Amino acid sequence: RKRFLMIFSKRGLGNHVYWIVPALVVLVLMKVNRKVNFLVHFLVFGQILPPVALVLFPVVRLLGIYKGPPNQTVSQFWADISCKYFRCKFKNIGNEKLYTKRCMYVCPHRSWSDFFVHRKIVDGHGSNLSRWMVLAAFPLFYVVTKFDRSVFWFNRAKARGNSATFYAWMRKELDDSYLPSVINYPEGTRNIKNTPLSLKRGGLYFAYANELPIQVVMSKGNDDIVNEKGFKMGFGKTIIYKYSPLIKPEDYSTREEFFDKVENVFNTMFSELYSSDAK
Repeated sequence: RKRFLMIFSKRGLGNHVYWIVPALVVLVLMKVNRKVNFLVHFLVFGQILPPVALVLFPVVRLLGIYKGPPNQTVSQFWADISCKYFRCKFKNIGNEKLYTKRCMYVCPHRSWSDFFVHRKIVDGHGSNLSRWMVLAAFPLFYVVTKFDRSVFWFNRAKARGNSATFYAWMRKELDDSYLPSVINYPEGTRNIKNTPLSLKRGGLYFAYANELPIQVVMSKGNDDIVNEKGFKMGFGKTIIYKYSPLIKPEDYSTREEFFDKVENVFNTMFSELYSSDAK
């Protein structure tokens, strides 16, 4: 019996060594190599937390912690636990309130963290409008968001110059989603500068054509959490944000006037946050 226990203990220790040594190596590399540190945390929030959210969501629904649609869905659960993982802090520096009925939220595109940060700021009411190429980095995010239909995946090349098809597709996606609204990034690409890019017209023209009010949601600090270009991750950072007054299509006689108003509000709010020491 003693011999058996001794052999068992040695085998058990040996099995643990197989795990401990690689784990220690990874921890050391995370300390000394910025890219390894970035990759590990990216794997956690991008590839591990999505299936964790998917598995645990029925439990939190059963416990009544999450109520389900319109804004407490499985993808919002992923966004919430991602924010907790990065220990994000949020500070509203404006006076306007979040509009929670059907609308389009217009946001700056700073980082991969936008996917969970902006969902948090709009309290789970907005689906993401995103290009298919994002799936190369977030394949498991697709699985989670498929359950509540909260990402509208599109091919920019096919959408360009074909507004009728794009509008029909967007209407269907919005109607089919469990979430009432959509988050749009009209700069069209990630912009980590302190000056805004010119806005793309397609999504904003869609909002005008479908009488969809727009609320600009400006935030600062997203790229302090995940900076994929610099291979940096940040924890315990504060995201400051503010909401614009609602911009209603019916208040403008043409879509160009509507677009100009949205762009003006977007640029003004962008400058307020990024051209000053807003805290």
